[in-house]
Amino acid sequence: MIVDVHSHLIPREMVPPGAVAAMTLMSDTDGFLRAQEESPVDFSVISQPMLMETRLKEGPAVLLDLARRCNDFLAGLVQQHPDRLAALAVVYPQGGDPFLREFERCVRELDMRGVMVCPRYGDLFLDSPEAQDFLALASQLDVPVYLHPPGVTFAKGYLDQCRLDETIGRGLETAIALGRLIMLGVLDKYPNLKIVASHVGGALIGVFGRLEYSYELREHPLYTLPVELTGPPSSYARRVWVDTVAFWQPALRAAVETFGVDKVMLGTDTPPLPFPLAKSVEHVRALGLPPEQEQAILGDNAVALFRLAAAVRG
Repeated sequence: MIVDVHSHLIPREMVPPGAVAAMTLMSDTDGFLRAQEESPVDFSVISQPMLMETRLKEGPAVLLDLARRCNDFLAGLVQQHPDRLAALAVVYPQGGDPFLREFERCVRELDMRGVMVCPRYGDLFLDSPEAQDFLALASQLDVPVYLHPPGVTFAKGYLDQCRLDETIGRGLETAIALGRLIMLGVLDKYPNLKIVASHVGGALIGVFGRLEYSYELREHPLYTLPVELTGPPSSYARRVWVDTVAFWQPALRAAVETFGVDKVMLGTDTPPLPFPLAKSVEHVRALGLPPEQEQAILGDNAVALFRLAAAVRG
Protein backbone atom coordinates (compact mmCIF):
# COMPACT_ATOMS: atom_id res chain seq x y z
CA MET A 1 0.00 0.00 0.00
CA ILE A 2 1.45 3.35 -1.10
CA VAL A 3 0.19 6.42 0.79
CA ASP A 4 0.80 10.04 -0.21
CA VAL A 5 0.44 12.36 2.81
CA HIS A 6 0.86 15.68 0.98
CA SER A 7 -1.85 16.60 -1.55
CA HIS A 8 -3.91 19.80 -1.53
CA LEU A 9 -7.47 20.35 -2.71
CA ILE A 10 -9.83 23.32 -2.41
CA PRO A 11 -13.49 23.90 -3.31
CA ARG A 12 -13.74 25.47 -6.75
CA GLU A 13 -15.93 28.28 -5.41
CA MET A 14 -13.14 29.37 -3.06
CA VAL A 15 -10.72 30.05 -5.92
CA PRO A 16 -10.75 33.83 -6.54
CA PRO A 17 -10.88 35.25 -10.08
CA GLY A 18 -7.42 35.51 -11.61
CA ALA A 19 -5.91 33.13 -9.04
CA VAL A 20 -2.45 31.69 -9.59
CA ALA A 21 -2.16 28.40 -11.45
CA ALA A 22 -1.59 26.46 -8.22
CA MET A 23 -5.05 27.37 -6.93
CA THR A 24 -6.63 26.22 -10.17
CA LEU A 25 -4.82 22.89 -10.01
CA MET A 26 -5.94 22.40 -6.40
CA SER A 27 -9.57 22.90 -7.40
CA ASP A 28 -9.51 20.16 -10.06
CA THR A 29 -10.75 17.30 -7.90
CA ASP A 30 -11.64 15.05 -10.81
CA GLY A 31 -8.21 15.58 -12.35
CA PHE A 32 -6.55 14.70 -9.08
CA LEU A 33 -8.55 11.50 -8.67
CA ARG A 34 -7.69 10.45 -12.24
CA ALA A 35 -4.00 11.15 -11.61
CA GLN A 36 -4.10 9.05 -8.45
CA GLU A 37 -5.86 6.19 -10.21
CA GLU A 38 -3.24 6.18 -12.99
CA SER A 39 -0.29 6.27 -10.54
CA PRO A 40 1.32 3.84 -8.10
CA VAL A 41 -0.28 5.78 -5.21
CA ASP A 42 -3.16 3.88 -3.61
CA PHE A 43 -4.25 6.38 -0.97
CA SER A 44 -3.88 10.14 -0.38
CA VAL A 45 -4.17 12.40 2.65
CA ILE A 46 -5.69 15.65 1.41
CA SER A 47 -5.43 19.07 3.01
CA GLN A 48 -5.66 22.81 2.40
CA PRO A 49 -2.99 24.67 4.37
CA MET A 50 -3.04 28.16 2.88
CA LEU A 51 -6.72 29.13 2.97
CA MET A 52 -6.44 30.78 6.39
CA GLU A 53 -3.17 32.51 5.53
CA THR A 54 -4.42 34.08 2.31
CA ARG A 55 -7.62 35.41 3.92
CA LEU A 56 -6.20 36.34 7.33
CA LYS A 57 -6.91 40.06 7.01
CA GLU A 58 -10.64 39.43 6.52
CA GLY A 59 -11.14 38.68 10.19
CA PRO A 60 -12.13 35.70 12.36
CA ALA A 61 -15.78 35.48 11.30
CA VAL A 62 -14.89 35.13 7.63
CA LEU A 63 -12.06 32.73 8.43
CA LEU A 64 -14.27 30.48 10.52
CA ASP A 65 -16.91 30.32 7.78
CA LEU A 66 -14.25 29.47 5.18
CA ALA A 67 -12.72 26.81 7.43
CA ARG A 68 -16.08 25.13 8.05
CA ARG A 69 -16.98 25.12 4.37
CA CYS A 70 -13.59 23.78 3.30
CA ASN A 71 -13.62 21.12 6.02
CA ASP A 72 -17.07 19.98 4.94
CA PHE A 73 -15.83 19.83 1.34
CA LEU A 74 -12.78 17.72 2.24
CA ALA A 75 -14.82 15.45 4.50
CA GLY A 76 -17.37 15.01 1.71
CA LEU A 77 -14.65 13.86 -0.68
CA VAL A 78 -13.47 11.32 1.87
CA GLN A 79 -17.02 10.08 2.33
CA GLN A 80 -17.28 9.56 -1.44
CA HIS A 81 -13.88 7.82 -1.66
CA PRO A 82 -13.15 6.26 1.75
CA ASP A 83 -10.84 3.67 0.23
CA ARG A 84 -8.70 6.33 -1.47
CA LEU A 85 -8.74 9.45 0.73
CA ALA A 86 -8.38 10.79 4.25
CA ALA A 87 -8.38 14.46 5.20
CA LEU A 88 -6.72 16.95 7.54
CA ALA A 89 -8.63 19.83 9.11
CA VAL A 90 -8.35 23.51 8.22
CA VAL A 91 -8.22 25.81 11.27
CA TYR A 92 -6.58 29.01 12.49
CA PRO A 93 -4.46 28.00 15.52
CA GLN A 94 -4.41 31.47 17.06
CA GLY A 95 -8.12 32.10 16.44
CA GLY A 96 -9.41 31.15 19.87
CA ASP A 97 -12.32 29.02 21.03
CA PRO A 98 -14.46 28.97 17.84
CA PHE A 99 -11.58 27.48 15.88
CA LEU A 100 -10.84 25.00 18.67
CA ARG A 101 -14.44 23.81 18.51
CA GLU A 102 -14.15 23.52 14.72
CA PHE A 103 -10.95 21.49 15.13
CA GLU A 104 -12.75 19.22 17.58
CA ARG A 105 -15.72 18.85 15.19
CA CYS A 106 -13.38 17.87 12.38
CA VAL A 107 -11.77 15.09 14.40
CA ARG A 108 -14.74 13.81 16.39
CA GLU A 109 -17.56 14.22 13.84
CA LEU A 110 -15.91 14.40 10.41
CA ASP A 111 -13.28 11.73 11.18
CA MET A 112 -10.38 13.89 10.02
CA ARG A 113 -6.99 12.44 10.88
CA GLY A 114 -5.20 15.59 12.02
CA VAL A 115 -4.76 19.22 11.06
CA MET A 116 -2.49 21.07 8.64
CA VAL A 117 -1.50 24.64 9.52
CA CYS A 118 1.03 27.23 8.50
CA PRO A 119 3.84 27.55 11.03
CA ARG A 120 3.29 31.33 11.14
CA TYR A 121 0.23 33.52 10.77
CA GLY A 122 1.19 37.18 10.62
CA ASP A 123 3.73 37.58 13.41
CA LEU A 124 2.50 34.62 15.45
CA PHE A 125 4.26 31.25 15.44
CA LEU A 126 2.93 28.13 17.14
CA ASP A 127 4.94 28.95 20.26
CA SER A 128 2.84 32.10 20.73
CA PRO A 129 0.54 32.25 23.77
CA GLU A 130 -2.41 32.48 21.40
CA ALA A 131 -1.67 28.99 20.01
CA GLN A 132 -1.22 27.12 23.29
CA ASP A 133 -4.83 25.98 23.63
CA PHE A 134 -4.64 24.68 20.05
CA LEU A 135 -1.52 22.63 20.82
CA ALA A 136 -3.08 21.34 24.03
CA LEU A 137 -6.19 20.26 22.13
CA ALA A 138 -4.12 18.53 19.43
CA SER A 139 -2.36 16.61 22.21
CA GLN A 140 -5.67 15.74 23.85
CA LEU A 141 -7.22 14.58 20.57
CA ASP A 142 -3.99 12.67 19.84
CA VAL A 143 -3.81 13.75 16.19
CA PRO A 144 -0.85 15.11 14.20
CA VAL A 145 -0.23 18.79 13.57
CA TYR A 146 1.21 19.02 10.05
CA LEU A 147 3.25 22.16 9.36
CA HIS A 148 3.11 23.60 5.86
CA PRO A 149 4.94 26.86 5.11
CA PRO A 150 2.92 29.87 3.95
CA GLY A 151 2.53 30.78 0.30
CA VAL A 152 4.19 34.15 0.92
CA THR A 153 7.12 34.03 3.32
CA PHE A 154 8.75 36.66 5.50
CA ALA A 155 11.60 36.85 2.94
CA LYS A 156 9.37 37.48 -0.07
CA GLY A 157 10.88 40.92 -0.72
CA TYR A 158 14.31 39.36 -1.21
CA LEU A 159 13.16 36.24 -3.05
CA ASP A 160 10.71 37.48 -5.65
CA GLN A 161 12.59 36.12 -8.67
CA CYS A 162 12.93 32.60 -10.07
CA ARG A 163 10.36 31.20 -7.62
CA LEU A 164 12.95 31.56 -4.84
CA ASP A 165 10.31 32.40 -2.25
CA GLU A 166 8.68 29.05 -2.94
CA THR A 167 11.84 26.99 -3.34
CA ILE A 168 13.99 28.55 -0.60
CA GLY A 169 11.81 30.85 1.51
CA ARG A 170 9.35 28.15 2.46
CA GLY A 171 12.10 25.86 3.72
CA LEU A 172 13.36 28.67 5.93
CA GLU A 173 9.87 29.24 7.37
CA THR A 174 9.55 25.59 8.37
CA ALA A 175 13.04 25.48 9.88
CA ILE A 176 12.37 28.60 11.94
CA ALA A 177 9.10 27.21 13.23
CA LEU A 178 10.63 23.88 14.20
CA GLY A 179 13.62 25.62 15.79
CA ARG A 180 11.29 27.71 17.93
CA LEU A 181 9.22 24.68 18.96
CA ILE A 182 12.41 22.94 20.08
CA MET A 183 14.49 25.75 21.58
CA LEU A 184 11.61 27.49 23.37
CA GLY A 185 10.58 24.27 25.09
CA VAL A 186 7.22 23.76 23.37
CA LEU A 187 7.92 20.10 22.60
CA ASP A 188 8.84 19.61 26.25
CA LYS A 189 5.61 21.32 27.36
CA TYR A 190 3.55 18.97 25.17
CA PRO A 191 5.34 15.62 25.28
CA ASN A 192 2.56 13.85 23.36
CA LEU A 193 2.31 16.42 20.59
CA LYS A 194 2.82 14.89 17.15
CA ILE A 195 4.46 17.30 14.70
CA VAL A 196 4.79 16.61 10.97
CA ALA A 197 6.94 18.95 8.88
CA SER A 198 6.61 19.42 5.15
CA HIS A 199 9.49 19.20 2.69
CA VAL A 200 11.78 16.96 4.81
CA GLY A 201 11.62 19.58 7.56
CA GLY A 202 12.61 22.45 5.32
CA ALA A 203 16.08 23.79 6.04
CA LEU A 204 16.27 22.31 9.54
CA ILE A 205 18.57 19.43 8.64
CA GLY A 206 21.25 21.83 7.44
CA VAL A 207 21.26 23.88 10.65
CA PHE A 208 20.78 21.21 13.32
CA GLY A 209 24.50 21.39 14.11
CA ARG A 210 24.21 25.09 14.82
CA LEU A 211 21.33 24.47 17.21
CA GLU A 212 23.52 21.86 18.88
CA TYR A 213 26.36 24.24 19.57
CA SER A 214 23.97 26.83 21.00
CA TYR A 215 22.90 24.14 23.46
CA GLU A 216 26.45 22.99 24.23
CA LEU A 217 27.43 26.58 25.04
CA ARG A 218 24.35 27.28 27.17
CA GLU A 219 26.42 27.80 30.34
CA HIS A 220 28.43 30.54 28.65
CA PRO A 221 27.08 34.00 29.55
CA LEU A 222 26.82 34.95 25.88
CA TYR A 223 24.82 31.83 24.95
CA THR A 224 22.27 31.40 27.73
CA LEU A 225 18.97 29.82 26.71
CA PRO A 226 15.54 31.15 27.76
CA VAL A 227 14.35 27.71 28.95
CA GLU A 228 15.97 24.55 30.25
CA LEU A 229 15.62 21.77 27.70
CA THR A 230 15.49 18.07 28.53
CA GLY A 231 18.20 17.29 25.99
CA PRO A 232 20.16 18.63 23.03
CA PRO A 233 18.19 19.89 20.02
CA SER A 234 19.04 16.83 17.96
CA SER A 235 17.29 14.63 20.52
CA TYR A 236 13.97 16.18 19.48
CA ALA A 237 14.40 15.03 15.88
CA ARG A 238 12.86 11.69 16.81
CA ARG A 239 9.74 13.61 17.88
CA VAL A 240 9.15 14.93 14.36
CA TRP A 241 7.75 13.26 11.25
CA VAL A 242 8.61 14.62 7.79
CA ASP A 243 7.44 14.02 4.24
CA THR A 244 9.65 13.31 1.24
CA VAL A 245 8.85 16.44 -0.78
CA ALA A 246 12.44 17.37 -1.55
CA PHE A 247 13.17 16.05 -5.06
CA TRP A 248 16.80 15.59 -4.00
CA GLN A 249 18.30 12.24 -3.04
CA PRO A 250 20.89 13.63 -0.55
CA ALA A 251 18.08 15.41 1.30
CA LEU A 252 16.01 12.23 1.52
CA ARG A 253 18.98 10.29 2.84
CA ALA A 254 19.66 13.00 5.41
CA ALA A 255 16.01 12.92 6.47
CA VAL A 256 16.14 9.17 7.05
CA GLU A 257 19.35 9.54 9.05
CA THR A 258 18.17 12.56 11.06
CA PHE A 259 14.55 11.74 11.85
CA GLY A 260 14.61 7.96 11.49
CA VAL A 261 13.21 5.68 8.82
CA ASP A 262 10.02 5.33 10.87
CA LYS A 263 9.41 9.10 10.76
CA VAL A 264 9.66 9.72 7.00
CA MET A 265 6.52 9.49 4.83
CA LEU A 266 5.90 9.74 1.11
CA GLY A 267 4.68 13.14 -0.03
CA THR A 268 4.11 14.46 -3.54
CA ASP A 269 2.73 18.02 -3.15
CA THR A 270 0.61 17.18 -6.20
CA PRO A 271 -1.59 19.10 -6.61
CA PRO A 272 -0.56 21.87 -6.85
CA LEU A 273 2.80 20.76 -8.26
CA PRO A 274 2.12 19.45 -11.77
CA PHE A 275 4.38 16.41 -11.39
CA PRO A 276 3.36 12.79 -12.00
CA LEU A 277 2.77 11.09 -8.65
CA ALA A 278 5.09 8.31 -9.77
CA LYS A 279 8.02 10.75 -9.73
CA SER A 280 7.92 11.02 -5.93
CA VAL A 281 7.56 7.26 -5.51
CA GLU A 282 10.58 6.71 -7.73
CA HIS A 283 12.67 9.08 -5.60
CA VAL A 284 12.02 6.92 -2.56
CA ARG A 285 12.74 3.68 -4.37
CA ALA A 286 15.98 5.13 -5.72
CA LEU A 287 17.33 5.29 -2.16
CA GLY A 288 17.92 1.54 -2.38
CA LEU A 289 16.70 0.87 1.15
CA PRO A 290 15.87 -2.63 2.42
CA PRO A 291 12.32 -3.61 1.38
CA GLU A 292 10.80 -3.18 4.83
CA GLN A 293 12.30 0.32 5.22
CA GLU A 294 11.19 1.34 1.74
CA GLN A 295 7.65 0.20 2.49
CA ALA A 296 7.71 2.05 5.80
CA ILE A 297 8.33 5.31 3.95
CA LEU A 298 5.97 4.53 1.08
CA GLY A 299 3.03 3.68 3.29
CA ASP A 300 3.39 1.95 6.63
CA ASN A 301 4.48 5.04 8.60
CA ALA A 302 1.52 7.04 7.31
CA VAL A 303 -0.93 4.22 8.04
CA ALA A 304 0.30 4.13 11.64
CA LEU A 305 0.46 7.90 12.26
CA PHE A 306 -2.86 8.81 10.64
CA ARG A 307 -4.59 5.59 11.71
CA LEU A 308 -5.52 4.62 8.19
CA ALA A 309 -5.63 0.84 8.56
CA ALA A 310 -9.41 0.51 8.22
CA ALA A 311 -9.51 2.97 5.33
CA VAL A 312 -6.76 1.39 3.26
CA ARG A 313 -8.25 -2.07 3.73
CA GLY A 314 -11.44 -0.73 2.15
